[in-house]
Amino acid sequence: YIGTMSQGVLRFDIQTSTFSHAPSLGCDVISDISGDGKENVYIATDGNGVHFLSHKDQCVTRSFCHDIRDKEGIRSNSIYSLLVDNRGALYQNGLFSTYSFPPLFNSTNLSVR
Repeated sequence: YIGTMSQGVLRFDIQTSTFSHAPSLGCDVISDISGDGKENVYIATDGNGVHFLSHKDQCVTRSFCHDIRDKEGIRSNSIYSLLVDNRGALYQNGLFSTYSFPPLFNSTNLSVR
């Protein structure tokens, strides 16, 4: 699997020596790609969250996208690095804070670097 900056995820078949496109993830900018060495390919996009792809079935089995109503969900759809543990759990830490200075400013749900 190859993550590209403009064509999504490409799959190389060793047996036939051919490239093909993996299923669409709703964003062709791939920022991180890894796997568990068995069945799953973990893909982070810069615009449409995180997706788990089944290598065997060639389909997306789980997706995580930002939803401002979900306080426990991912904080952005621009994911630059992805860590999945051996149980398939995603991690995001609390290193970043939001700032609120009513009524002038509230950084909740803003992409600020």
